[in-house]
Amino acid sequence: RYVDPQFERRVAIKTLPIGIDHPEMRWRFRRERQILSRLQHPNIASLFDGGTTDDGVPYIVMEYVDGVRIDTWCTRQRL
Repeated sequence: RYVDPQFERRVAIKTLPIGIDHPEMRWRFRRERQILSRLQHPNIASLFDGGTTDDGVPYIVMEYVDGVRIDTWCTRQRL
């Protein structure tokens, strides 16, 4: 794929964790990508792209949101 060096954007890239390569997890990941593609809300990170690497690992490219990781925030809130 062509990448334009004039275009810069900080993004978040989400992939399946290493070792979690089960058909059910791949299905859930694709489903998450489909759902995100339909959502537009100021409190939900925008989906920019998605696909599969040359090694077959699915990925999602999303809007980068500066702040505390969601799992860290949940732990701090004792959720």
